[in-house]
Amino acid sequence: MKPITYSYFLFVLTSIILSSCGDSGKQTSETTASTDTTEAVAKPDAPTLADGSFCYRTVLGKDSVLMHLKVAGNIITGGLNYDFAEKDRNTGTISGEMRGDTLLATYTFMSEGQESQREVAFLKKGEEWVEGYGESKEDKGKMIFVNTSALDFTSAKPLTKTDCQEDSHGCVGMVGYTWSTLQNECILPYKTATRLNAGGEAGSKESPAFVHFSTDKAQAELFLPGKAPLLMERKGKEGNQSWENGTLKLIPYKGYVLKEGDKILYAGS
Repeated sequence: MKPITYSYFLFVLTSIILSSCGDSGKQTSETTASTDTTEAVAKPDAPTLADGSFCYRTVLGKDSVLMHLKVAGNIITGGLNYDFAEKDRNTGTISGEMRGDTLLATYTFMSEGQESQREVAFLKKGEEWVEGYGESKEDKGKMIFVNTSALDFTSAKPLTKTDCQEDSHGCVGMVGYTWSTLQNECILPYKTATRLNAGGEAGSKESPAFVHFSTDKAQAELFLPGKAPLLMERKGKEGNQSWENGTLKLIPYKGYVLKEGDKILYAGS
């Protein structure tokens, strides 16, 4: 056996060091690639809508669905109305966010005089929206989807873009918003005002009226179906007061009663 020379020993040591450096570089490269992949997955989806106010509608025979969206980045609010010929009309608001090309939101609505909540989903396809359906369950009084990844977006007619028909104040009346002089903003009367049932009957199928008051109760603002809001002035002293405008008089009795002459038009509390 030949003796191991110093130069041979130096050659072997150098080879080991270079090999170790190569493996370290490879590991660093793999780690960097892994980190980049993680960041790509975690990166949130970009919004698919420009900010602004948009309206969409679909009509199928005597049934219709109307949706108003107010977009601010991924956050979306607005109104959603279902008007089906053989069912009660559902009028309400939505609040949710875009997840990729899908809007997932909470729908808070009125039906038969009761407020309810359920989860809704709409898939954006170009300039149209398609509602998704799937198995639901109740969770703390709200109906939610069991599995949002299994929703069916093929069974509904798409909602197409339509004119929002905003009034001079920017209120979208087609989804229930109206201008309030007392609150100086667009409101949904059924959410912020006292409901008055037609004829004073709680189970009345006729459209209700709504009323709310200024902070000092010197004025009442009356919202009658199909008519512009009406301001009423307080008359009389406390304990024997009413709010009046022309032939209309609002009396505080078991809530409030709206009369025209001796006829009760609306009442509620």
